[in-house]
Amino acid sequence: MIDRTGPVAGIYVTPPSTPRRTSTHDFKQTEHIDGIHQAIILGKLIKFIELTNPSKTQKFQALFDGGRCFGFSTTFCLMANSSKLAWWSAAKIAIVSWDENASTLSQVSPLLEGETDSTLGALFRRVLKYVAKYPAELDSKIINPNKRIEVIAPNGNIELIKQLKIIGGNFDQFDIVELLDEKNIEDNVCLICSPNHALGLSYISNTWVLHDPNYDKEFYKVFYNIEFVVNEIIKILGNALSIHVASFSNDKIIEFPYYEHMLKTKLSSLTIGFGLALMARYVPEHLENAVDSTAESKAGCDQIADALVAKCGEITAFDSIWRYTRALSPSTTLVPQSFVKIIKYCLTAAHGLEMVLKVLSEKDESGSTGWHNTKFYVTKHVSFFGKMIRAKASPVKKAILDAIATAINKIDTNTLERVVNHLYEAYKSEDSVYRHLSIKPSAFCGGIKKTNISKELLVILENELNSRTHEEKRTLLLDVENSPRSVY
Repeated sequence: MIDRTGPVAGIYVTPPSTPRRTSTHDFKQTEHIDGIHQAIILGKLIKFIELTNPSKTQKFQALFDGGRCFGFSTTFCLMANSSKLAWWSAAKIAIVSWDENASTLSQVSPLLEGETDSTLGALFRRVLKYVAKYPAELDSKIINPNKRIEVIAPNGNIELIKQLKIIGGNFDQFDIVELLDEKNIEDNVCLICSPNHALGLSYISNTWVLHDPNYDKEFYKVFYNIEFVVNEIIKILGNALSIHVASFSNDKIIEFPYYEHMLKTKLSSLTIGFGLALMARYVPEHLENAVDSTAESKAGCDQIADALVAKCGEITAFDSIWRYTRALSPSTTLVPQSFVKIIKYCLTAAHGLEMVLKVLSEKDESGSTGWHNTKFYVTKHVSFFGKMIRAKASPVKKAILDAIATAINKIDTNTLERVVNHLYEAYKSEDSVYRHLSIKPSAFCGGIKKTNISKELLVILENELNSRTHEEKRTLLLDVENSPRSVY
């Protein structure tokens, strides 16, 4: 049963033509709610830390930078499964209603009645623990302290997550409807995520309950039709998604038969846009087959190229693909075959060379370029003095340059000349498209110098251009020699 104590905050989303099912739970919103966006709650929590533990302020400001949607959504699911949604909604109201005065933190909170410490300050600490505790990934270590309200399993016991299944890719509305099976969702933690946001989804008494931490006037929305749930999910997150389902029971069966069907019949649709990067992150074992299947046509190679340069906010698909495909490699000295294939297929697409160089020179949300990030995942070894040093020859650089050298004969001359000019321009102009790929500050004099990859790339491109020039001259001479001579 849903705990009905305190205000129950929700909003019905049921079209007039759809009959409302009878439910034993009352999700109806009973009071006006305004200003419960996660940013407002996090701002109140930061103010609480400033007043009670100022030395930790900077730490939590960094932790909350960009939001805590994963923490809020996970907590929502746990509260829903533990019949504490009303309590959790009331706790949020108490947080946003605080007057930011240190003296009021000592007032008694009815939400902690019976607790050893039942003050508003204790409620803040409780909520802070929830929001800060859950990272951007679910794992078996998630567990809450043994408190009366802090339950994470439907039966109220303190338990570990025993099963976790995640799928990812690009999905249309029909796909998501088929993937969201009530049996998978009920009594489990279910998160629907894009690369930079997370929603919590619960299924309670024939009712779908969806939580977006960025909702500002309702805590969650209630649906009685799965199609309308999916429409809301797509409206918020788009079509490139990962679905995370975690269970506290070893006996609960979590399966995605429709996803298995997609892996056999709709592989190329999964790799559209940021879907390719999500497959690399969550189902990398299927990535190589998906890439091969997509690249069977010229349009498929163009699709892979578009997916490689896709961005979600400041998150780049290229960085996600490289970070997670490398986990498949049996050795840190080897570059994953699926990554190599993505680069090769991209190079066969229209403007493929420029797209590869773009992702290598483009900065991500941390301010690092794609090329800079790949260099952090090469072999390290111990020197004679026992110090860890990085291998001089990056296998990633070699794999990329080899792929370019292999595909270069299919790249038109105009493109090659344009890229060469841009690379040379990058040594002089800060506005050059390949500025971050072609130069780096010198540690000795503060000047700039060519990076290894730009020098080697120029050699490959210029050799090809020179060979084509010589071939064109030779062909021209042969044409002249073989032409009919005028007779005087």
